[in-house]
Amino acid sequence: MYAEIGPPGAAIEKIGFKGFKRGGAQVSPMHANFIVNTGNAKAKDVLEIIVEIQSAVERNTGYKMEVEACYVSHEGKVMPADCVF
Repeated sequence: MYAEIGPPGAAIEKIGFKGFKRGGAQVSPMHANFIVNTGNAKAKDVLEIIVEIQSAVERNTGYKMEVEACYVSHEGKVMPADCVF
């Protein structure tokens, strides 16, 4: 992916997600590889953005980006953030 498209942040920016908002979460307008809480984000907002970006990047580039963030359920189960839904 790096050789053809560049780093993940560049891929996310190229497909138009830089600054994208869902609920209280936003893809950083400064660096598209980060999701920020604008003040009232819920975990669901962040998780939905992650899945939407991952799907869009794969559709547009053919590359499935790995998600570094993990989600910890109320029961203490740890899973990749893109596997919650």
